[in-house]
Amino acid sequence: MFKLGQSNPPPVSITLLALSKADLVREAPLRDVDVTRFTGLPREQTGFIVQPAITVGGTGPEVFLGDLANVGMPGRFKMMVLRGGIRSPTLDSTIAPIPVAPLPPPPPARQPGSDATIDTGNGLSYLAPSLVERGGSVWGVENVGRRGRVALRWFEIDARTGTLDQEGVLGRPRRDLYYGSIAVNRRRRALIGFTGSGAGTFPSSYASVGTTRHGRTRFGPPRLLKAGAAPYDYRPGGSARNRWGDYSAIVVDPSRARSFWTFQEFAMRKNRWGTRISRIRTGR
Repeated sequence: MFKLGQSNPPPVSITLLALSKADLVREAPLRDVDVTRFTGLPREQTGFIVQPAITVGGTGPEVFLGDLANVGMPGRFKMMVLRGGIRSPTLDSTIAPIPVAPLPPPPPARQPGSDATIDTGNGLSYLAPSLVERGGSVWGVENVGRRGRVALRWFEIDARTGTLDQEGVLGRPRRDLYYGSIAVNRRRRALIGFTGSGAGTFPSSYASVGTTRHGRTRFGPPRLLKAGAAPYDYRPGGSARNRWGDYSAIVVDPSRARSFWTFQEFAMRKNRWGTRISRIRTGR
């Protein structure tokens, strides 16, 4: 047991659980759910928090990604792959770290009408569905620092080889963009949804459409979905952190391949947030 003040605390490790979706859907008793545990994964090799990619269609391997910047290795992602059936899965953690641009961590986000800044987390270390796997590619988005503001790094990784195909930064000189989620359709059109705020903008709901041509993706300017109406400062239990999020999600409409549904936060009234649900149609 670790005691407060102990000079050599025990190492922190990561545990991954693989659960049978079929067992959960049929509401099997918990004691009958097929579970495989992968324990003792050193966080220095996985990142402090490991994010699962949401697999869209197909029956390919399940992909996990960690940002090694959180353990002192900026500019490196670590990918792991769960292979085999759920009854006897294996975890492949031998894939070499993936080099990305070594961007600084995100600073707090600014807002008008209050001295309180908004906590923007740390890269991939939050709970929004920031990763999605489609057609052999893992697409992701994370909070980063850029020119003194919060911006969104997006990227595409080859799920078969663990190599970076492309990356970019979605940012604005007078606005902080944070807590994004991403989805991609079969035509490789992408949508990132996120919150934005600044000196003249209360926390508001936005989205940006990405179009892929010749293997390169470009994201357009942010679209305002719902304007914030007040400053936000809510610290339950006397917390020093003015938390925002981590509630951001996007899905492709299952019956309309060119349409996306996005769920993003905005400041609804003083110290209260709301959720904006929008359908965005992309392309023809």
